[in-house]
Amino acid sequence: MRYNSIGKKGRHMQRSRLLSGIMLAVFLILLSCFASGCFLAPKARFLSMGGEGMNSPYYKKKQEWNGDYLWYGGIKWRILEKYFNIFLLADRIPEEYLEEWDAMSYETRKPEDVEGNPGWETSPIREYLNTSFYAAAFTPEERDAMVYAFEYDAWTPSQDKIFLLRWRDVIDNSYGFTEKDYVQRAYDKDWWLLPEGDSLYVYVASGGLVMEVRDEMKEYLEKALRPAFYVDPDCIVFLRDVSSAWDFEPSPVLLDTRMESERTGEWVPVLSSEAQHVEIGTVELEGDVCTISYHNASVGVNQYLSAVVTDREKTVRYYGRLAQINSQSEGTVTVQLPDSYKKSWSLQIFSERPEEGTKTSYASEPVVVLEGRAPVMEPLVSEGRCDPEQEPEPLNMIISRGYDPFLDWYAEDYENASEEEKHYAGTAALLYTALCQEDSGLLIEDRYTRDEIRQGADYADEHPEDTRAMADVYFASADAYGLSLKETMDRLFGRQIPDAYEGEADLFEYTKYLDYTGAMYLDASDEEQDNILIASWLYLEKYRLEQEVSQEYAQQVADFVRNPEAYSEETGTYIEALRLFLEKSSEEYPDAEIQDLMNYMPN
Repeated sequence: MRYNSIGKKGRHMQRSRLLSGIMLAVFLILLSCFASGCFLAPKARFLSMGGEGMNSPYYKKKQEWNGDYLWYGGIKWRILEKYFNIFLLADRIPEEYLEEWDAMSYETRKPEDVEGNPGWETSPIREYLNTSFYAAAFTPEERDAMVYAFEYDAWTPSQDKIFLLRWRDVIDNSYGFTEKDYVQRAYDKDWWLLPEGDSLYVYVASGGLVMEVRDEMKEYLEKALRPAFYVDPDCIVFLRDVSSAWDFEPSPVLLDTRMESERTGEWVPVLSSEAQHVEIGTVELEGDVCTISYHNASVGVNQYLSAVVTDREKTVRYYGRLAQINSQSEGTVTVQLPDSYKKSWSLQIFSERPEEGTKTSYASEPVVVLEGRAPVMEPLVSEGRCDPEQEPEPLNMIISRGYDPFLDWYAEDYENASEEEKHYAGTAALLYTALCQEDSGLLIEDRYTRDEIRQGADYADEHPEDTRAMADVYFASADAYGLSLKETMDRLFGRQIPDAYEGEADLFEYTKYLDYTGAMYLDASDEEQDNILIASWLYLEKYRLEQEVSQEYAQQVADFVRNPEAYSEETGTYIEALRLFLEKSSEEYPDAEIQDLMNYMPN
């Protein structure tokens, strides 16, 4: 038997030829992939679910701020953070707000009228951002999606939706900043940060350097504003790339969301709105055509019933508007499934009101009607979450922004105040009076628009003598009671009576007559009028004279009123004077309650 032997050299040549063949095959495969785009990044999409499409910023040395942007209220904002809540910071000063944002100080009062260290809490900056700007810049749904900044520390008080950044924010790498590199903080003008502690005022120079203000009149210096706020990511249905067309005609054929150009990193939100809704009836699939019946759809100008196709990772693969819903809230639409439609994908339907350009659009939450190719059979309701008729904040919250310090004043504070401060105190009393009258002593449910609040403040400015007279009356009562302005007004309007004045049940069976109005007193029977008189006497004794009222004393007073002739002439005179006061006051103030009338009764 003969064996072939190739030796070491032959085996080496064999391995070399084999390796060369493998390398050639790999090269050809790589060349083929390159030609077909295997190694190219997937194309960007113009629509994404929720906030998934946005990127967080990251610090890059000596380069401008690197991150995505969100257009909100028609204003361009930097996205500092996208997790938990979306943290936004103004990118530039908008042209339409140039006058307001260009220069503002923390204090406008005269130095001799300022007590303590002025700061964010009492500043016109805070008042402007959270009232007039907040109301003018954002729609009700946009306002509803904004989150209160609940930070109980020395820099950012709670109950503000719009605020300024802190020093530690502008050196935070996770927001795209760093302490030593200035360029990422550059802005149109020098811009304010929140004061640190009681008296340390800090700002960022236009070039990005963080500066401490050392001027003795630092709170009067004017710097630009660079507002910031949070948005609830759960309120965002979609994000749309700002460069994408948004004027699609209704069609059963959906559009591929891949973009020919690169992503811009600028997004416009589609917010979830309670005004957007639709209920799905039947869902039928025949071949690649899905037929869907619907009812109770949102109707009106620019209203559509739309659809998206999403994959397993919730990426929006296809989008389209199926029908314009001008007036008919029910009907049937069809969707042509894309050729690439896979079993792991889903078809979702929703109502929407799209807006063009950088304006926010609105939609209901999409509901799945096809899971793969299986129709969803149970009843489906697509609804939104942000309130388009959102009630503005309660008046007491608005008052707290600019007028609460004056509501805490006592008569002595008012007496020693400047004329300007007395005017502000009168304005606070005017606004709080409106709240008390609307509230009628019940839980705070009545709310005012910011326009109405501003009208009240404007009225106070236009009628300073009336405002001052109102403050004089209330503070005179505050002096008599030894209470603050707010406590006095709560007392006069029967709201949240302080502990020292609680216990109206001690007036026994006569308490209910204090709720009678002046008109009710005039129309009451003689017996009811006597009972009102008894309740008034007891109320004056307990709350004006701060005397003990017992059951026995109440019975004695009742006997006085019902049988005045059996007692002294002095007692009879007092009863007649009290009765006369009730009659006259009831004629002048028929809508006032007896308790309120008694609050003005001289001792």
